[in-house]
Amino acid sequence: MVNKKTFNGLLSWLKKNKSIIPDLKLRVGGEPGIISGSNIVDDIPIKIHEPCIITDNNGKRTSYGKTLMENNVNGFQNKSLTLITIFILVDMKNPNSFYKDYYKVLPTKTTNFPVLWGDDVLGILKGADILYKIYERKQYLISDYKLICHNCPTFKNDFSFEQFINIRLLVGSRNFGIFINGVKTSSMIPLGDSFNHGVKPQLTWGFNNDFFEMRSSNIIESGTEIYDSYGKKCNSILLLTYGFILDDNENNSIV
Repeated sequence: MVNKKTFNGLLSWLKKNKSIIPDLKLRVGGEPGIISGSNIVDDIPIKIHEPCIITDNNGKRTSYGKTLMENNVNGFQNKSLTLITIFILVDMKNPNSFYKDYYKVLPTKTTNFPVLWGDDVLGILKGADILYKIYERKQYLISDYKLICHNCPTFKNDFSFEQFINIRLLVGSRNFGIFINGVKTSSMIPLGDSFNHGVKPQLTWGFNNDFFEMRSSNIIESGTEIYDSYGKKCNSILLLTYGFILDDNENNSIV
C-alpha cells in the first residue's frame, strides 16, 4: 500500500537506476495523489529508464510465458497484458526482485473493480448495459486463467484465480501502450502509472532514447497535484476498467 515511505523508496530506486525525477511528493490523507515539491517546467521532465519498465517481453521469458509462446497459444482477451500479469505474479515471489520497490506501491485491494462485486451489489445495476459488460469481462478473465492452466498445468498450483485476477486488473488499469524501437509494446511504468486521472491533464508522454518521458507544456507550480489522462471515456468504461467514475463527466454517453 502506498505511503510516503514506499513512495520515496520508489523514487530512490528509480534514481538509482538512472531515471530522472523532478521534485515530487506524495499527498496523503484522502485519495493519494502526486504533487510537485517545487515548480516543474518542460525542461525538467520525468524520465523512467527502460530497465525499470516491465513489458510483455518480461512475461515471455518466464517458464509459463515460454510455454505459451512456443505453443503459440492464443485466445486471450489481451495476450500482452496476460504475459505481464504472469511475470509480476512470478517475480513478486522473489524477495530479491529488481522491481520490489515498485511492487510495494501497487494497490493491495482491487474491490473497486466491478468484476469483483457480488450479486447483491450487481443487482442494483439490473437493466443497465454495464451489467452485461461486467459479466462479459469476468468471463474473459476466467477464460484467460483456464487457458494458462490448461497449457501450463503447474500454474494453478502456484497461483490461484484470485491472485491472477487481482494482478490482471491492476495491469489492465495501469499499463501504457508505447512504441519501443518502432514496436508497440504494452508496459508497466513505475511512477508513471501513479498519477491520478484529470479532465485537464498537465502531462504528455512517450518513449524516447531509452526513456519513458512525461513532460508538461506549462509550469506546474509547487504544491499542485499533477494529473495524467486515461483518455476521454464515459463513466461506464472508467468504472469497468479503472474502478472509478467522474462527477459531471462530459464524455458520458447513452447507448
